[in-house]
Amino acid sequence: MPFPASGTSRGGPATTYHLPMRIVVLAALAVLAAVLPAAAQPALTFSAAQVHHGQKVQVRGTGFTPRGHLMAHLIRPDGTEYPEMPATADDKGLFFHDIQIVPTNFGSYELLVEDLTTKRAASQRFLLVPLPFAAAVVTQADRLPPAFSGVWEGAATQARTPAPAPSPVVIALGGGRIGAVVGTVAYPAQLCGGELWLVSVSGDAVQLGEKITYGEERCAGRALVTTRMGKDATLTFDWRDVTQNGAAQGTLRKRD
Repeated sequence: MPFPASGTSRGGPATTYHLPMRIVVLAALAVLAAVLPAAAQPALTFSAAQVHHGQKVQVRGTGFTPRGHLMAHLIRPDGTEYPEMPATADDKGLFFHDIQIVPTNFGSYELLVEDLTTKRAASQRFLLVPLPFAAAVVTQADRLPPAFSGVWEGAATQARTPAPAPSPVVIALGGGRIGAVVGTVAYPAQLCGGELWLVSVSGDAVQLGEKITYGEERCAGRALVTTRMGKDATLTFDWRDVTQNGAAQGTLRKRD
């Protein structure tokens, strides 16, 4: 649960993002894609969905126009964008790139690559964490297991002394792949909430990146949420701020 708000192509050096921020508006891409005839949808895959500060992320894109011109947008956790980067797909419509984050802006990042010929775009998220944070769990599946789908509600308690009263939590999960939004989260007592995207699937556990989209002034939005299916049809809820500025645990039950 949240706490009060306290490139170059493969073969060259990795792009180091450290330039001034600016606001990005990408909603028009969805509108353009909706009116275009059916075609191969571009897709991105990353070498890792959770990376430590300074670690390189290797990006591979497919389904772009062969030798087509592309525009890459890297969006920070606060919604602002690094300067856009032009690129070119190879003769098979593939795109390769390395990303390395230098500033310590921890949380959920999103890379969006637009095909300027078809006006179609692909996006992928990754979670940037500081070096002391636990290493990423190796994923064993590329999609959210069906058993986790549904609306889950309950309460979670912050791990601090003295322990505060449990606070309500509601999450809604559906289908989706690694790096994509698979659900939403709401914290009614804090009047905040946002998106959950899939980081990893391992055994009976699912890890989700949390991105607060409303009530940001009241809640931090840089968390990793781990959920695990219980034997009594419950879902454990383990919330950790990636900067180690708090944690919370609770139990959720599926809404009928």
